[in-house]
Amino acid sequence: MDYVKQIEQYKQENEKLKAERDFLSKENQKMKFHIIPSKSGAISGLRMKVNDLTHWLDMLKENLAMVKADLEKVTRERDAAVEQLRGTCSACDNYTPNHNEGPCRSCCYEIARDPKVEVNDNWRWNGGRR
Repeated sequence: MDYVKQIEQYKQENEKLKAERDFLSKENQKMKFHIIPSKSGAISGLRMKVNDLTHWLDMLKENLAMVKADLEKVTRERDAAVEQLRGTCSACDNYTPNHNEGPCRSCCYEIARDPKVEVNDNWRWNGGRR
């Protein structure tokens, strides 16, 4: 009879262990399903976003370098054009339609300048406003 009781105890313990195993298996499945894929998915998603952002950043850097080069070229060309305008009174910020008024009175580009004043280069580009 002792063997029958022992077998019965083993069966009960086995049932308990099966129940615990099933519970732990379900918990494990929950963790695998909810936590692990979302973490790995989030990480791979972040990697993709970082790679995309890195690509965009590289493209923006290239575009910025091209824009800077264009700006430098246009600035040089503008400065050269302004230098060619130097002395053209209508392109000067100090220009007045009347001779010998204001800064034009002593400007070296004024054709009717007062001979009694000190001659200066008072020409300043008007920025194309006139």
